[in-house]
Parts: sequence; structure tokens; C-alpha cells
Amino acid sequence: MPIPFFVGIGGLCMSLFVGNRAVLWNFALMSAIGLVLLFLWRRLYRATRLERVLKKVSYINYFIEVETEKHFCIRRTDFDAARENPYIFEDRLIYWHHVKDVTFDNTITNLRVLFKNKEELILPNTYDGWYAFIKQVPIELFPDFDTKIVDDLYKQFEACKICSAIAVLDKVCHNCYNDVWETSWSKEEGCLEIDYLKEEQLSYFATAEEGESLDFSLVAFDRFTDWELLVSEDEILKYSSEFFW
Repeated sequence: MPIPFFVGIGGLCMSLFVGNRAVLWNFALMSAIGLVLLFLWRRLYRATRLERVLKKVSYINYFIEVETEKHFCIRRTDFDAARENPYIFEDRLIYWHHVKDVTFDNTITNLRVLFKNKEELILPNTYDGWYAFIKQVPIELFPDFDTKIVDDLYKQFEACKICSAIAVLDKVCHNCYNDVWETSWSKEEGCLEIDYLKEEQLSYFATAEEGESLDFSLVAFDRFTDWELLVSEDEILKYSSEFFW
């Protein structure tokens, strides 16, 4: 039982025992102090509990990206909050001239990369960047690659209000990797949609270094014509300086 509880009970017992106005005022004061202490204790408890939970967080993530016309990269991110250095990055560069063929499997959820040395690599659609990657497979090198499957997949996409890309599938944007407003944590916490969109636009378009130009371009996805940037460039740069520079 937290200490503030006993503070309030102690004040109540004193008022009942003595029964005069001074003690009643004392009880009111003690109760107020007790409530403040209870509030602070609960905040501290939640913060400590959250810190313990975060220290147990760990995950492995894969991101695939065409970096140049000659190769693509698979980045493996190993995060473990319990480590002194929580992030471990591992990049694998794959050059197109080593690849014999690129095909979809029967489920159309995996991409099969067959190498000239007969090795095979499976790229599942759970990899971040997968949908952009299939749009960038060089047709001049792999003329049998089924672009109709790509076109059919892209027809399922909806517009993202955050980054402007027509890249939303299953309530997640596959360009900026944000949840749509309807399924976001911010909505559950009572945040307004416009505030959520502004915050995510600031975060997504922020620059990593001072002097870096703002980039609103899209690599693989089409742009939503009615998209609106809800923050100014000055606001993005200010946000960048506060959180990234």
C-alpha cells in the first residue's frame, strides 16, 4: 500500500479523535498532500515499469533496397535494448550480374532470387522495402520477370496522407511505414488526426544533418495528387535540429 494512503488515513483518524476545526483543516491539508504524493508515486511507478519493459525489447528487422543500377542491399537490423550498444547492422550487397533469374513464388508473397552458382535467396514481403523493390527489378536484365503481378499488386494500394505515396496496404504505408490514422496509437490516445499527420510528416521528412536538403521525392510509388503538406519547411528544419542534428 503506498505511503500517501496512510497519510490520508492518519489525518482522518486525528480529526475523528479530536473533533475540532484545527484538526479538520489539518486533515484537509494532509489529504491534499496525500493525493499529490499518490499522483507522483503512480507516475514514478509507471515510468519505472515502462523502463523495465523497454529494456526487454528486442527485434530483428530486414530492409531491402535497390541502391544502384548494379546492386541491391539487404540490411539486417538486430536491436536489443539490454545491450550497451543496442543496434547491430549487417549489410549484404547483391550484384545483379551474379543473379540468373528473379521470380515470384506461387503465393506471390515471396520473391525467389536464383543465382548463377545455383544458390537461391527468398525475399518475403515482410521485408521493409519489398513492394518498392519489386517495382525496381531491372527488366532489361530479367525480361521474363512477371511485371503483371507487380501491376496487380500496385492496384491494391491506397493513398498515404503522410508521405503522399499511393502505397497503403492493410492499413500500413509501404513507403513511409506509418500506420494510417484509423489504426494508429495516437487515435486511441485521443490525438486529433491532423496533429497525428503533422507529427508524422515532421518525423518522416526531417533531415539527418544540418545543411541537408529536404527530399519529397518518391522512388517507386506514384504520388497522391490531392496530398497536402501540413507543415512548413521551416517547421521541418526546426524539428530536424531538435531531434536529429
